[in-house]
Amino acid sequence: MTVQELKDKQNSLITRCDEIVNLCKSEVREMTKEEEDEFNANKEEIKALKEEIKALEEKLSEDKEDLPEDKEDKEEKSAEDNKEDNKDKEEKEEETKEEKEEDEDSSEKEKKNNRNITMNSQKFNLMTELRNSLETGKSFNLNEVRAYTVTAEGEDVVQTDIYDIWEPLRAKNVLVQAGAQVISGIKNNVQIPLMSAVSCNFAGETADASNGSGTFTSKVLSPKRITAKYPISLQLLAQDSVGVEAKIREDISKAINSKLESVLLGTAAGTANQPAGIFYDSSVFAIQNFNDITTLESKVESENVYGDMKYIVSPAAKADLRSMAKSSKSTQLVMEGGEIDGTPVFATTHVSDKKIAYGDWSNLVIATWDNVQLDVVRDVASVGNGQVTIVVNAFVDGALIRPNAVVFGTTDPNAAA
Repeated sequence: MTVQELKDKQNSLITRCDEIVNLCKSEVREMTKEEEDEFNANKEEIKALKEEIKALEEKLSEDKEDLPEDKEDKEEKSAEDNKEDNKDKEEKEEETKEEKEEDEDSSEKEKKNNRNITMNSQKFNLMTELRNSLETGKSFNLNEVRAYTVTAEGEDVVQTDIYDIWEPLRAKNVLVQAGAQVISGIKNNVQIPLMSAVSCNFAGETADASNGSGTFTSKVLSPKRITAKYPISLQLLAQDSVGVEAKIREDISKAINSKLESVLLGTAAGTANQPAGIFYDSSVFAIQNFNDITTLESKVESENVYGDMKYIVSPAAKADLRSMAKSSKSTQLVMEGGEIDGTPVFATTHVSDKKIAYGDWSNLVIATWDNVQLDVVRDVASVGNGQVTIVVNAFVDGALIRPNAVVFGTTDPNAAA
């Protein structure tokens, strides 16, 4: 095949790849397996054709240089002929230079096409989803969120080379790490039955047996709404942007999780719209030395709770425990290597002041209803301000099912109760 035929074939493959990508974009979906296989095969063939074209052009150039000149014709050339030949040579050199520039432009264009193919093959970002949702009024999942606007210099993400995006500082989420149970994808209220222990007693030879049956209670979890609004500028919708959607998606997920966890580890009473904090109306034991630590742990064991124990503490309490001597006869500290006497310790600012919680965290249950819902609202007021609004809704609840499975302390002697 000639160079031109190879280039025609290469351009045809590039056009086919673009057709596949454009079809997926118009239908707002990812490639099927057949389309992905064809796309990848075309990319490989485009790469091979590029190398073949380059090799063929180099060979043609070498063959041209090796062509023998006719010695007799050369000797018979007159001065006028030599002048004409020199002119022809200059014209050929100029043509060769132009062809080289065209080839370089063609090569650069091919590189750009290949780069566009690679970029277009990625999963579609929020821009496509937002435009589509504005036309159809549909909702889409949190996994497709982008929420930054184009504002001032240094904050924009349009036409700016950004090498990394630093996440906002958030409190560490620890409940699931400590062992809390998560129930997800539910539709109705959740009622968790609790049974007290069955008892047995000694009795005389013919005496009646005592009633040893356990009692039943229950804990009900119902959806509590966590929500927020995120304005998006129409200018951002009209422009492409760098890949910030993963960071924003991750941060919204963390924000929802952090809000729930901060409430569960808080001191507020429960309401119809918000779960109660585990520290609400709880006795807090003063901890000033290692003996107080062992006393705190015994409070859980005395309730016959023998699960996988963990500590969850505030940063201030952690600092106190790391500087608290285990005894006057030892250089050991109460907390060393992230543990208290072999028990893991998790620190988070979701726990306030110098509070400490210890116990079996599998008795704390977190429930989530459906997926996080993301809706795009385009009202007259927002559009007038050059914006649309993303509304986020999540429905969650949580509770400590067996209150005695977790006990509470503080390293602040004035705060104990």
